[in-house]
Amino acid sequence: MGKNNEPEEQQIVLGVTGHRDLQHTEEEIKKVFKEKLLELKPSLVNTGMALGFDILAAECCVEVGIPFRAVLAFPAMHERWRVLEQERFNNLLKQAVEVVSISPKFLNKYVYIKRDKWVVENSDEIVSYLSPEADSGGTFFTVNYAKQQPNNKKVTNVCF
Repeated sequence: MGKNNEPEEQQIVLGVTGHRDLQHTEEEIKKVFKEKLLELKPSLVNTGMALGFDILAAECCVEVGIPFRAVLAFPAMHERWRVLEQERFNNLLKQAVEVVSISPKFLNKYVYIKRDKWVVENSDEIVSYLSPEADSGGTFFTVNYAKQQPNNKKVTNVCF
């Protein structure tokens, strides 16, 4: 029991996954995702820090004051990005409560799948930005992987 004999709120760790190429403006997506963050009130958010939705999710966490863990496929995963995207990534990395690297360097494309599995396996719920038309790709794989977990992991899609 919490203060005044009220039941304590369940602390959840939220994982996020989403497309690199977004179908909506960043402002529209941030608005919807922030609403979801304020509804769920996670104690921590796991994000793979990929371009697109993952980066937006980390920015939303900073904006609403929810800690996030940066889960990197490998430390230099951003080095081939455009300079502005690298700066955005590095700024967010400094604000993460923890940085986890799945591999010390790029070995093969499977390292991204391992990162996505880590996010799912270390989160209680998943929020995705998955296009209804998607039938392949990393986000599609990650959402389906989450749904196949034995604990029936809840997945909420914020792609509207």
